[in-house]
Amino acid sequence: MDSKRKHLSLVSFNHALTHGVVLSIPIAAKFIQDDLEIEYVAIGIPLTLSVMIYGLAGPIAGYLVDREGAIRPMFYGIAVTTFSMLALILSENLYWFSIWIVIAGFGLSFAHPSGLTLVSQLFVKKRGKAMGTFGFVGQFGQFIPPVVAGAIGTYYSWKYIFLVFFVLYLIALVSCALLLKSKSESEDVEKPIPVEYKKAIRVLFSGIVILVLLLTMLRGNYYRAITTLLPFYSKDIMDLEIFTGAILLSIMLFSGLPGHLIGGWLADKYGPIKPLVFFTLTTIFGVILCLSLNIFVFTIGLCIIGFSFFSAQPSENVLTANVSPLNVRGTLYGLKFVVSFGLSFIALIIIFVLADIISLIIAFPIILIVAIIAMFNVIIISRIYKGPIDFEESKAPEEEKWNFE
Repeated sequence: MDSKRKHLSLVSFNHALTHGVVLSIPIAAKFIQDDLEIEYVAIGIPLTLSVMIYGLAGPIAGYLVDREGAIRPMFYGIAVTTFSMLALILSENLYWFSIWIVIAGFGLSFAHPSGLTLVSQLFVKKRGKAMGTFGFVGQFGQFIPPVVAGAIGTYYSWKYIFLVFFVLYLIALVSCALLLKSKSESEDVEKPIPVEYKKAIRVLFSGIVILVLLLTMLRGNYYRAITTLLPFYSKDIMDLEIFTGAILLSIMLFSGLPGHLIGGWLADKYGPIKPLVFFTLTTIFGVILCLSLNIFVFTIGLCIIGFSFFSAQPSENVLTANVSPLNVRGTLYGLKFVVSFGLSFIALIIIFVLADIISLIIAFPIILIVAIIAMFNVIIISRIYKGPIDFEESKAPEEEKWNFE
């Protein structure tokens, strides 16, 4: 296996593990809530903090990526997460569970800024395809862990969920350590343009970048709300078992598996904008179907959401790379994580609070509102995006204006 593929394999494996932990924590939390008979807010606050730290630590990871390269910061994140998995196995109450899922959120935050930056750097000619592969492998960490975690929690103990991840993270830690001194040399590997970091970072304040970050925040809000709340919603609103809710979540995430490859192909063929517009629209349709409590209609809606969300993901990542120089791309991907995860608590905490006041039935109407706002944002981006910016020859980032005509 050549060096490029080794690096892609590592970041993709780490990507899968990261999503697996993020999606398994709410399932473990639901078992804890039922055991302790506590309210939504009591269990929702540590869950929200974990997601928030997961996002807010993104710029720290991104800055380290820009300064030290992608592999070393990834190693830091894997090491912290591995230790957190061990600590969660040993946790005996809600207090320690809450502390360690927040620390795990910090360690997990390193995966995406380092992985996305490395993929965008190593695969310039087929960036969409590489991003699709990165997402495709990562998707296995999304649709498999929920149903496995549900089964483990139902028939054994929620602690064994984290035992499985501890073993897998040990493998990732060793693999990452072996690649620390490995480099990929190729003509089509993107090299940083020799620009002072403080000057290069000005691009992050351009209009198009701000709109991309806003889109990431909106997509993060409705996606995180669904994946976090589904085990609760399926049991308390649809009268299903927690395990059945985990299966529904896995079905939704499995539906996104082909979306990564299809979305990556479409991003290379048509550019990032057209796929973003189409798949954001179909997401809205899927959420509308989820307003129904009919299990068949609800499941179809989840499948549409899963396929649409992940089909749009490669385009969003390609768009991010196209509007940023490599010098600060790690920081930008870190900022994307701030808004995608650190600010994704907005819809989540609103739903948790209203669930105690009204009912959890309020969840999908709120999610629909967020998805519609995201559609308007994509339309605005489509009006001002003019294609990849040549940062070496163009002064577009400094001269860019908000032109909606």
